[in-house]
Amino acid sequence: MLKKFPSPCVPLSDCIMEALQICLDCNCCIFTTGDGKSHLRMPNHGTAMGPCHACDYVDVFMGFLDEKTVKDSPVPLLSSLISSTADTPTCSLNWSRFRDDGITFLLDPNHVNSFENHLQNLHPDIKWEVSSGTSMNYLNLTVKLIDGFIETDEYSKSSHNYLPPNSCHPPSTFKGLIVSKGTQLRMNCSKNSFLKDRIHEYAGYFAACGWNFDKAYQDLVKGARFDKKDTEENASKKNMNYYQDQGLRNPGR
Repeated sequence: MLKKFPSPCVPLSDCIMEALQICLDCNCCIFTTGDGKSHLRMPNHGTAMGPCHACDYVDVFMGFLDEKTVKDSPVPLLSSLISSTADTPTCSLNWSRFRDDGITFLLDPNHVNSFENHLQNLHPDIKWEVSSGTSMNYLNLTVKLIDGFIETDEYSKSSHNYLPPNSCHPPSTFKGLIVSKGTQLRMNCSKNSFLKDRIHEYAGYFAACGWNFDKAYQDLVKGARFDKKDTEENASKKNMNYYQDQGLRNPGR
């Protein structure tokens, strides 16, 4: 990747590679057990969670697998975001992945086994847990196919630990805590029926963390009252203004 995108800035590529090799080889730590004894954990295989280089290293590695995933796919990977009359190369570019979580749309349910075998053979050290159907979880969304349309709902794992109202934090920390969650629910829920259920559900989560249920419910409704399209446009403008203020190019454009 360094050769593909050379930079005139220092440090040089060989210096970066040497530093990365040190970080990967010397990935060890000392921990103390309940009996007071210290133990040295030697370097593990692969990339550990935590080091500052880990995310970039994984993204570069998986980026090459992404290219192979699309290029060598035995079945077409369709996209609902492009015209059905688009050419074949364009229609085969629908593969979305973030770190270790990926999703794609297949033309035929019978293609699932072929595509799964393709994923499992991409690299000997990368094994995928594959699921398929008209509804599945991807990142913080539940993606559903309903009557030919793609709908999204809020998804999260079972743990919901929010700051309790008696926590030692500045008042400003709590002012937008629940409201912002309501806005997130509005963004992730494509149907109002989904949103209604999630607001009631998450009011319960906040109540379990010490908040008043009615107050949490009202704040969630307050955060969710914005129109989804307007919220997306405001977020895009805010993001663009930030990069313009910093004199940077918006990486999302």
